[in-house]
Amino acid sequence: SHTLYLVNGLPMADPSSIAGDFSAFVSNLYLDDAERVEVLRGPQSTLYGADAVGGVVNIITRRGKGPPKVRVWGEGGSENTFREAVSVSGGSKTISYALTAANASSDGLDEHDDFRDSTISGRFGVVARDVVSLDAFVRYLDSSLLFNDQDFLTLAVTDDPDQQVETHSLVAGFIYSHDVLPFWRQRVAYQGVDSRREY
Repeated sequence: SHTLYLVNGLPMADPSSIAGDFSAFVSNLYLDDAERVEVLRGPQSTLYGADAVGGVVNIITRRGKGPPKVRVWGEGGSENTFREAVSVSGGSKTISYALTAANASSDGLDEHDDFRDSTISGRFGVVARDVVSLDAFVRYLDSSLLFNDQDFLTLAVTDDPDQQVETHSLVAGFIYSHDVLPFWRQRVAYQGVDSRREY
C-alpha cells in the first residue's frame, strides 16, 4: 500500500481497486519481459507525489536489439504447478521489438484452489535521425483463481466451488521523445488502463 508502481517510467494504477493503486496486480506480475527493476525505498512523495509514501518500484521492460532471437523456458513444481513462456525480440539502429507470452497454472492444495494466469506483453520502438524516438508498450493479463470460503465467526475454512475471481487487465501506452538541443529534451507520454474483476 502507498507504493507507486511504474512501468517504463509511467505510473500504473488500477481504478477498480479500493486504493486505486497497482498493488492488486503485483501477485500476477511476472518479470519475464523485464530488463531491470529500480526500487526507491522510503518516502518519495517530494519527487513522485502522494502515492509514493512507501517507495517507488519502476519496471523497465526489455528492448529488443540485434538479430531476431527466440527464447523458450519453463519450470514446474508440486500440485501440478507449471510456468512456461516464449519470447521473440530483435532490432536495429532504427527499430526494436520484444514480445513475450507467458502462462502459469497450479491445482493448489485442495480440490478448489486452481490458479491460472496468462500474460502477453510487448515493447516496440522507432528512432529517427538519432534525436526523435517513439516507444510503445502493451501488457494484457487474464487470470482466474479459485479459493476457499471462511466462516466469519468460527474462522473455519470450507471448500466452496463458487468462490472465484477472474481478472482481466489491459495496459498500453507510448513515450515520444525529441532531443531539441543537447540540453533540451521534450517528452510526451500517454497510457491507458482497462481492468475488470469478476467474482
